[in-house]
Amino acid sequence: MLKETIMSNIYKVNSLEDYKKQREKKEGLKNIFLERIDPKKSREEKVQQLISALKKNGWKLVDKEEK
Repeated sequence: MLKETIMSNIYKVNSLEDYKKQREKKEGLKNIFLERIDPKKSREEKVQQLISALKKNGWKLVDKEEK
């Protein structure tokens, strides 16, 4: 059962656009944005890159201390 679940999330694609279309069709969800995160960077650099991508796409982040 687990193997079927893992395999169901693999998409055979020719391009990024093809991937997005297949994923939207299969999962029924619209992609808000898709940003590349460089896997060769350190963990902290990847976190900063992710935060930057979220902010760029309209997300607002709140510090835990501000709550």
